[in-house]
Order: sequence, then C-alpha cells, then structure tokens
Amino acid sequence: MKIFILDSDPVKCNDLGREAALATAGIPVTFIVEEYTDEETIKKFNPSALPAIVVDGKIKSSGKYLTKKEIHQLLKEEFEASRK
Repeated sequence: MKIFILDSDPVKCNDLGREAALATAGIPVTFIVEEYTDEETIKKFNPSALPAIVVDGKIKSSGKYLTKKEIHQLLKEEFEASRK
C-alpha cells in the first residue's frame, strides 16, 4: 500500500511521515511512505486542508495531524477493506 503525506511545512511533513511509517507496525502488508511538500504534487490530490494522508490514491485524512495510533487505525481499516 502506498501512503502519501502532504504538507507545505517540510519539518511537519517529515514528522508525520515518520509517524505513518511507525504506524504500519503489525499490519501484514508492505507499505511505501512518501512525503510531499511541493505545491504541484499537493494540487494533484486536491486535499481540502493540509496536512493530508493519502492511501492508495484516496484522501483518508486532511486538516489534522494524526497521532501514530490514529494513523495505525486508519491503515488497519484500509487494509481490512482491501481484503474484502
């Protein structure tokens, strides 16, 4: 599964990307986490607010810095939905 972290602030984007990478623990699938701060890439996804977390092309969160636990739950739900 591909996770894109979108934020205009490079430091916060990196922090959220690190949390997302840690949040993948215990979910039996390979995750690729990519962080984007450039306006052009962010516009392609058209999030309603930043930061945004995109999983496999779908915006799953925007406008809030999620905790590792919140990201884990989001990823777990997405993984389970993909298996149906």
